[in-house]
This record gives sequence, structure tokens and C-alpha cells, in this order.
Amino acid sequence: MSRREVLTTFGPLMAAGLASIVFFGTYAYLFVFGTLLGFNVSSLDGNGPTWPFPVVVVSGIALAVTAPIGVVWALVYSFAIRRSGRARGILRS
Repeated sequence: MSRREVLTTFGPLMAAGLASIVFFGTYAYLFVFGTLLGFNVSSLDGNGPTWPFPVVVVSGIALAVTAPIGVVWALVYSFAIRRSGRARGILRS
């Protein structure tokens, strides 16, 4: 597959992966620094930062939207490449 075909096929899955890294990374930050170390990690703790909750909401929505779309798109697009006879490399039947 060419680089363009890989990006077209797996782009939404890459976006879902990035959203999941941000989502779970923020939760890890909240748990480690807030629960285990006792720092003020959010505005609910008093003088903590205000960024964790908008980041979790936006990345959670992005993950919920891009993950199913990415899986379906990758399957449909990969199947279309195989059916059209343009398959190269690992997609060759």
C-alpha cells in the first residue's frame, strides 16, 4: 500500500488512537498526581488547574466518535481495495 492509501485507510483509527492516548493519559495524570501524591490537579481541588475536565470531555467525545467510524471505514476501504484488484503488499489476496 502506498502512504496515501495507508493514511486514507487508517486515518480515522489513528485519530481514535490519539484521542485514547490523551483521554487515558489525562486520567492517569489525575489519578497519579491527585490521588496518589495528593496534589491539586483540578479546579475541584481548590487552586488546581482548570484544563483537565475540558480535555477529558473533548478527547472522550473524539474517541467515542472516531473509534467506531475508524473500524468500519478501515474494513470497508480495505475490502474495496481487495475487490478492485489494486491490492499491493499485505492486502494482496
